[in-house]
Amino acid sequence: MVSRKYFKKRVKELYLQKVVHPLTTKAPLSGKAEANNQFPPFFIIGSGRSGTTLLRKVLSNHASIIIPPETDSLIIDSVKYYLDQRKLPWIVRAREIISMWQKASSFSYWNIELEPLLGKFEKADTSSHSLSYILHAIYLQYAAQFKPGAFRWGDKTPYLTFGMEWVKMVFPQARFIHMLRDGRAVVSSKLKAKRYNSLEPAAHRWNESLELIQRFEKKHGPGNVHTVKYEDLVANPEQICRQVCQFLALDFQPSMLSEESDIQGDIVLPHHANVFNNINTDSLDKWKKHLSPEQVNQAEHLMARFLTKYNYY
Repeated sequence: MVSRKYFKKRVKELYLQKVVHPLTTKAPLSGKAEANNQFPPFFIIGSGRSGTTLLRKVLSNHASIIIPPETDSLIIDSVKYYLDQRKLPWIVRAREIISMWQKASSFSYWNIELEPLLGKFEKADTSSHSLSYILHAIYLQYAAQFKPGAFRWGDKTPYLTFGMEWVKMVFPQARFIHMLRDGRAVVSSKLKAKRYNSLEPAAHRWNESLELIQRFEKKHGPGNVHTVKYEDLVANPEQICRQVCQFLALDFQPSMLSEESDIQGDIVLPHHANVFNNINTDSLDKWKKHLSPEQVNQAEHLMARFLTKYNYY
């Protein structure tokens, strides 16, 4: 006679074999549509305090582009969960990822509800089942509420500099815009904003960001990453915007240089106070006043490699 314990074990094995495994193999990280996506998402990366918020404002003024507030580690966490729980049915993972986003403190700046997506996921064809489908739906939900005409979404989260490979797994055609700024100015700004208590860890963070981007570009090719110097953007905004638009396969629009903007969310933070001013060069040399001669020498010593490479030093 078959024991109840054996029976339960066999039922579970059959469930995994006949139900879960097929769902797993048909629910990859990246959906088939991503391979030929004409307008893949783009990600603004780089060390924090490098002008990423300014670039978000400029690009958000394009009629076709929507860029929500920062997501911190949500995309990376979503990928890790999706892989760790690969044995679960796709719809279960989709629900949990939606819950994860809604509970995150950074998501509070989005000011949208994601529950309506659950009905869409329930009806989704199995050929659509992927993590990219879930994340696309989240970003397009934001677009539907704040900018219905936008069809190209981007993300501005400096932390994703440490997760570019995760992003690439989900969105193989993704574009990355590397916002670069003089490391001495970055360190000065971080210290002023009280992001760090001392110069050394701030300098190491800048170095680490550039090292990761350099490795990523070497591995995947220069066509995946477009570097924008903050100094060039504020000195020649139209020229730089045209180059970025070309990289994203979009037409340049004069509205991108407008002082006005309707971007939402975390721009209310104190260190983003200048984002709504006209693009100007006022902040280029502030670090010379904020850093002492000893701090400048220390910064230049710690960051000499990349300061030299990018002609800052």
